[in-house]
Amino acid sequence: MKQELKNNWGEVFVQVEYWEKEQILYSNWTSTYLTEEEMQAKAYNKYDSTLVKKSIMGFEEVKRGGALILDKIKIHKTKFLLNDNRQVKGVWDETNDWIASEWMPRIVQAGLLKFAHILSEEFFAQLSAEMMEDDSTTAGGAFEMKLFNDQRMAEEWLLAG
Repeated sequence: MKQELKNNWGEVFVQVEYWEKEQILYSNWTSTYLTEEEMQAKAYNKYDSTLVKKSIMGFEEVKRGGALILDKIKIHKTKFLLNDNRQVKGVWDETNDWIASEWMPRIVQAGLLKFAHILSEEFFAQLSAEMMEDDSTTAGGAFEMKLFNDQRMAEEWLLAG
């Protein structure tokens, strides 16, 4: 069953679904990442029509999405996560410290072994993902993370022995 989380404006920013046959947890992030300062500026700018047209997420949304993913890893006892960021825009490296120091150790402790991350085409989102991959080495254990441009290749890597 697919589960969605919405931001304060009622827009979906992540969808999480367990693929039972493949035993893969799939997360699809569908938002533009904004820093806290950018979020506040958008919230107070009543003339900014993009506010209602875009799905926006910040650090708190990333934490909420991360908590949902962690819960699903525990429930399904999956070892594989396919994290799809093809629709993400913006620099989200401010969340990387939290991801590396708090979230990744928790997902590893919950039993996750392989994390396939599908890159956004947007340059700044790619840079943030590369920083996250560099930080993933601190997660410990047999945990592996790899970046992909193609979903099929990411799935094949997850399912390879």
